[in-house]
Amino acid sequence: MESTNIALPASTIFPVEVTAILKGAGDEIEKFAPILTFKYWHEVEDNIGEETNVFPKPPPTMVRKEFFSNFESPVKGQIDNWSIKVGDMIESADQIVAAVQEPCTHAVQYGGMCAWCGASVADEKDYTDFSNKDRAPISMSHSTAGLTVSLSEAQRLEEGSTKQLLKQRKLILVVDLDQTVIHVTVDPTVGEWKKDPSNPNYDAVKDVRVFSLEEMTMVSYDGGKPVPQLCYYYVKLRPHLKEFLEVVSEKYELHIYTMATRAYAKAIAEIIDPDGRYFGDRILSRDESGSLTQKSLQRLFPVDTSMVAIIDDRGDVWKWSKNLIRVVPYDFFVGIGDINSSFLPQRAGMVTPNKPPGKDERIEELDDKKEGNEQEDNPTTESNGTNEDKGKEIDNGESDEDSDKKEHDKKVETTEGSEADEKSDPETTEEATKPSSAPAEKASPVANMLSLDKALPAAEDERKCSLEAQQKDRPLAKLQSDLDSASSSEDESHEERHHLLVDNDNELIHVQKALLKLHEDYYKDYDDHVKHHEDILPDVQDILSSLTYPVFGGCVFLFSGIIPIGVNIQHADISMWVKKFGATVVEDVSKQVTHVIAASGNTRKVRQASRYKRIKFVYISWIFDCISQWKRVPVEGHEIPQQEINENGFSDGGEHVDDDDDDDDDDLEAAQPFSLSNMDWGDELGSSDDDEDEEEADHADDEGSNKRSHDEDDDTDSLTKRPKTVDENDGGGEGDDDFAAQLEADLLDM
Repeated sequence: MESTNIALPASTIFPVEVTAILKGAGDEIEKFAPILTFKYWHEVEDNIGEETNVFPKPPPTMVRKEFFSNFESPVKGQIDNWSIKVGDMIESADQIVAAVQEPCTHAVQYGGMCAWCGASVADEKDYTDFSNKDRAPISMSHSTAGLTVSLSEAQRLEEGSTKQLLKQRKLILVVDLDQTVIHVTVDPTVGEWKKDPSNPNYDAVKDVRVFSLEEMTMVSYDGGKPVPQLCYYYVKLRPHLKEFLEVVSEKYELHIYTMATRAYAKAIAEIIDPDGRYFGDRILSRDESGSLTQKSLQRLFPVDTSMVAIIDDRGDVWKWSKNLIRVVPYDFFVGIGDINSSFLPQRAGMVTPNKPPGKDERIEELDDKKEGNEQEDNPTTESNGTNEDKGKEIDNGESDEDSDKKEHDKKVETTEGSEADEKSDPETTEEATKPSSAPAEKASPVANMLSLDKALPAAEDERKCSLEAQQKDRPLAKLQSDLDSASSSEDESHEERHHLLVDNDNELIHVQKALLKLHEDYYKDYDDHVKHHEDILPDVQDILSSLTYPVFGGCVFLFSGIIPIGVNIQHADISMWVKKFGATVVEDVSKQVTHVIAASGNTRKVRQASRYKRIKFVYISWIFDCISQWKRVPVEGHEIPQQEINENGFSDGGEHVDDDDDDDDDDLEAAQPFSLSNMDWGDELGSSDDDEDEEEADHADDEGSNKRSHDEDDDTDSLTKRPKTVDENDGGGEGDDDFAAQLEADLLDM
């Protein structure tokens, strides 16, 4: 049996000198029995008790005195050996003094008792600083029953589990629930649609599952004490989930890890795994997780995670673990989001595809409108539990067009101006009222509370409020009504109603392929190690990196009109995600950029980057397609129309920078000598020199910070006013011709 090392308590005044050893090796000792004596030194006041009439009193005289004390054994057993001898100096509590063979080390504890000997281990630390609880600190169960083990016992148990997995040629997969394999709402509209075959959403919701849990209400409508009421949850399984679990369970041991309550997790498990074939009792919820905002593999596998993979729609809660396979969030119930998100940190720069597969553009507009209205009603709070930050967002103060051009377009009310406003103004307005989703956001009570006992009730209250709001406001019914109104206004003679909900998600098909490839490569490496008699195991982290890195390896991404204002670009959710797949993310235009991922073709960065011929301009949907399929798919179908870029940047016939040349300025001058006659005075002032000056100015302003101010950017744009055309001048064009000639002469003389 393994010996227990003992040492002097941390409360001892060090250093000490051993003066006597009271027990020898092989002697039996009782708990709290003296086993050695030592002496130590401490400064004390020398004039304590002396009376003096001097005022003020002189400071006390400190003298160093010698003291003696005993060390009492914190455990019962037989002394195995001593690590010190008489006369030795002990410098700290880290120094081992003896090893004791105990009858029981209490290495496995359950419910406050030792699982081996039955002794109570629930006692608090005594004066020796020794606690039996500390001897088994590692939780080894998925429940709150409290099975804990020592580190050595955890290692022994996991070694046994690893051997069993290798024998079965399996790996371990940790599965998140909400928006990973299911989507849930409490909107009672879904229940009504399920019973109405004539409803346009009937086919999409007819297989929705329902369960109920008792939930405490926030207020009592009869004026009494709040009482629990049944809350009905409507669960939509992600398409292909049944096949996914069937196939993956043959290669992986499956575990559920969710930030929902245990009652909720068990109810979902009974729906997706009614026979317990796939997950069994391997369910970990927030009730026993130990954290309200983070998930940790060490909670399940404290010693070794080399055989563990994770699938989750959130990377931040895992601190972007290298074991993570991030999946595209399942967003079936439009605008609902994750109903348990009140227990999670605010997302920093979360982005969703421009248009999910099969999603009607009118639905997307209604969804964005719904979020905009909610932000106007609650401008200082983040929606939590009913909505997620999504849709088109602008990053770090980029304006889609110069402020003067917007004013001019608004005055003349041209079609071109209207289209530009539709592209830019809603985004700017939405972001102007939307709180930042940076990690420092203080909107959620969970993020503000420092202690767990305060954070849990706050998060619970926030969740209850969001659930009651869904039940009362019926957001899905409102969106369907808006969709019907929009459809009827477009075609009054068309009586067919459009369906709000779309059920054609294929994410689990791609995830299944990725997991099978991971399993195949792992055991291929394992067989190679066995063949060469190497006593090491492959690591899932290394294999995942080898599979994901080539997807965007060598790509340099510049986001424009995507990441919200105030979010650190490098720490934004989408940036962390693409970097996991090998991409490099930059913040400024340069010839190293390979792809500009933009919301539209009329952002400032798109205008600047359009000088470089080889840069590809794509929508965010390309990123999601690549990540879902774990391969770099062609950009066709995801490209920003060249016409839209040409209208706002450099056209094909204009000035381009040769990407292979080191000197951009020389290349521009060689392409077309400077002349005012070559400039297009009908557009905004957009020469390459001005763009570079603007870029350099922005870069200088941004040094030391990744955040930009929207106001500063507006100021920059206001400086680049386009000259008025002849038609816009009251006095004709002669004065402008003279001015242009003089300006050209002055510039050429510089």
